[in-house]
Amino acid sequence: MVTDRFLRICLRIIAVMLIVYLLHLIAFVFHPIGVIIGLVIAPFVISGFFYYLLRPVIRYMDNRNMNRTVSVLLIYFAIAVVLAILSMVVWPTLRQQVLDFVANGPELIKGIKSQLSQWGKDSFMSELFPDSGGLTGRISAYLSRAVSWVTDYSNRLFSFVTGFFIIIGTCPLILYYMLKEGEKLTEKILLVLPVRFRGEAGDMMEEIDTALSGYIAGRMLSTLFLAIITFVGFLLVGLPYSLLLAILASVFTFIPYVGVVIGAIPPLIVAWIDSPHMVLWVLLVLLIAQQIQDHLLAPLIFGKKLEIHPLTTIFLLLVAGDFGGIIGMFLAIPLYMVAKIVTIRIYRLFFAEKVQEIQEET
Repeated sequence: MVTDRFLRICLRIIAVMLIVYLLHLIAFVFHPIGVIIGLVIAPFVISGFFYYLLRPVIRYMDNRNMNRTVSVLLIYFAIAVVLAILSMVVWPTLRQQVLDFVANGPELIKGIKSQLSQWGKDSFMSELFPDSGGLTGRISAYLSRAVSWVTDYSNRLFSFVTGFFIIIGTCPLILYYMLKEGEKLTEKILLVLPVRFRGEAGDMMEEIDTALSGYIAGRMLSTLFLAIITFVGFLLVGLPYSLLLAILASVFTFIPYVGVVIGAIPPLIVAWIDSPHMVLWVLLVLLIAQQIQDHLLAPLIFGKKLEIHPLTTIFLLLVAGDFGGIIGMFLAIPLYMVAKIVTIRIYRLFFAEKVQEIQEET
């Protein structure tokens, strides 16, 4: 039996869809807003990551009755000292490896093609992959396209450098105000909302804050430890560009499940060019490092696993990768956590009782 309440809900849904359609028709009006958001989103996201990483230190200093401004400045001073030490100890090696890797790019491509050619001539591989000649040809074609893409679109490097300096210049300022007045933002948002929604909205923002804090801080600490373990392992087996490849392999593990595979590709390719035996050693290092992270680091840092089903995670990463590339994959899980909390809270606040009433009436 159709009730008036049900019809009102349907009309509201139709009204929302009509508004969305009309906004789509005048999307050109919002283009400047999209450009502005595109410029500021990266500094704010990066600052947010460091905010959640450094906030426990700020709260510790608050418990010591230190002035918040002094606390933030002390943290900045400590970060400057750490960066200075890294610039003297780590940066020269990393810089040299990056320069060597870029300079030896053509030689690396030739090495891959040579290995593919030998692979195609190998009798065992020919029996295992009858079309190995076509496969090696296709891989070589993909590599050639990649090299030409880098050459033809070298202006992307200029855009990247420009964006990098914008982030470097703005992130410290944004992070300063986040650390200094981050807790006041919730209070200001609540003051804008109607009084009857403030309690539920406050609980929702607190839940979002707790979820993001645990996930981001845990992931960053886990990634840092994994980078150290992987670097030591690559040094022991003698892998070229060990520091650069360890950083790449570790950063991509920030992406659940898929990141492990993506991060393993560069070191395995370099190892394959070096020698087939090096591939086995590098694979062993990656497996040992991943086992240490999954069974030792993750339980200590996270305490418990994320309440997200693996299939949901893979689906989110596929969709986010299609829309936003690698950056989208990095942000997929935090955004999903926020959206899930907001959706559940809104459903409980506005729709749970109404749905129950409709079911009772019908």
